[in-house]
Amino acid sequence: MSSEAVSRRGSFATAVAFVTALALGACGPAEPAENPTSRTPPGASPGMVIHPAPAGTAEDPLAGLPSAASSARLLVSTVDDGVPLEVLDLEERSSAGISGIPGGGLQQGAFTPEGGVAFVAGPRSIGFVEPDGRRRPGTADLPAGVPGEITTLAVAGNVVVAGSLQTDQGAQRPGRSVLFELDGRHRCDGPEGTQLSWFRAGWLWSPDLRSRIDPATCAAMTGLELRGYEGPLFFLTAGPNGYLSSDGYSVSRFDLATGKVQATSPAQKEPITHALLRDDLWVLAGSRLLTLDPATLRVTASKRVLECAYNPSLLEARGRLYLLDDCQAALYRLEPSSGNVVEGWALPVDGESDVQVYGVPTGEGIWFVDVEQSGKPYFFDPVEARFERLPLDPQQAEPVYALVFDVHPRSPER
Repeated sequence: MSSEAVSRRGSFATAVAFVTALALGACGPAEPAENPTSRTPPGASPGMVIHPAPAGTAEDPLAGLPSAASSARLLVSTVDDGVPLEVLDLEERSSAGISGIPGGGLQQGAFTPEGGVAFVAGPRSIGFVEPDGRRRPGTADLPAGVPGEITTLAVAGNVVVAGSLQTDQGAQRPGRSVLFELDGRHRCDGPEGTQLSWFRAGWLWSPDLRSRIDPATCAAMTGLELRGYEGPLFFLTAGPNGYLSSDGYSVSRFDLATGKVQATSPAQKEPITHALLRDDLWVLAGSRLLTLDPATLRVTASKRVLECAYNPSLLEARGRLYLLDDCQAALYRLEPSSGNVVEGWALPVDGESDVQVYGVPTGEGIWFVDVEQSGKPYFFDPVEARFERLPLDPQQAEPVYALVFDVHPRSPER
C-alpha cells in the first residue's frame, strides 16, 4: 500500500506505517547478540534450522545476496533533494527519478492501481507520473478553502487522499483530507480536523475509527462505537466484520454496518501488537502467538514464539505464514496447524540483532527495507527460500532512505 492500509499497500501513506512500526516495541531495545542466528526461538520444531545470511561487506550488508528475479516496481525515497523519489522497474531493469519538486519537497508518494505514481509536488500540490513513466503536466492543488499544507499522501482504491496540517496561533493541528480523482480532478473534502488514515471495506476511516466516508460518493457516516480510545495498531476486515484491539490487551469484533461490538476476546497479560487474518485470527501478544476463532474470539491456541517482543510482525506470502523477529534479526516460517517455528533465516543486517525492518508482502514474496542500516530494499523469495538483493542499483550513489517505500503490485490486505 494496492493495499487497504495506511502504509501497507499501493496505498496509504507508507510513512505512517513506518511510524507505527517504530512504536511497536514492547520490551525496549534488546542487547545485540554476538550471533543472532545461534538462538533457537521458543516454539521451534525439533531440528529447526536458522539459515545464516550470506556475508556482505562493511559498505553493503546485501552484497552477498543473489539477485532477485522479481518483476515488481519499487518507489523509494533518496538522499538527493533534487531527486527525492525514484521508481525502480525491476522487470525492465531501469530506474527513473522524480525531480522538479520545489525546495526538495516533502518525500511522500504512492503507486496508483495502474502503476503510475502520485506524489507531493509542493506544499499544496500533487503531481502525477503515468504508468509509462511520463510526468503528467500540471498539478492537482488543495482547494482555496482548505487551509494548511499537505503532510500525508495515499492512494486508496481509485482516489488520491491528501492530508493537510494547518497552523493555528503557533500550534499545528490536522486540517482535513482532500480526495482527488486519479486524473487530478478534485472529488471532495473529508471531515474538518482529521486526516483519514485507514482504507478498509470500501471506506476511508479516521485514525480513531469513529468516523468514515465513502470515497465513491463522499457520503459521511459514523464509524465504530469506541470509548477512551486513540487508534489501533491494526484494523482487519473480512466481510461484515472488523477486528481490532481497543484496549491493547484484547481483540474485539465489530459489525461494520452498525459500528457495534459483537464479541471480545479474553484479556492477555502482555500487550497485543500485531494480527493477521487467515482462516483463523493470528495475534501477537508480547512474546506469544495466539490463534483465535474469528466468530467467537475464543483463544484456541497459545504458544511462546519470541525471546523478546520488540517490533514483531506476522506476514503472509504465497500461502505461507511468516514471523518477523526484529529482536533476533530473523524471519521464521510458521506451521499454520500448530504455530511451530519450522524454519528460519537470519536477516542480512551485518550480523546485528535489535533491528527495525519493515516487510511488504506481494504476490511474488516479501519485500523488506532496513530502516536503520543501508535503507535499501531486499527480497525474500518463498519458493527459493532465501533473501535476494535488488537486480539493479538506484541512480543515486548514496543509500536509499527508507522514508518512502511502496511496491507495485502488492498483495491486498484482508
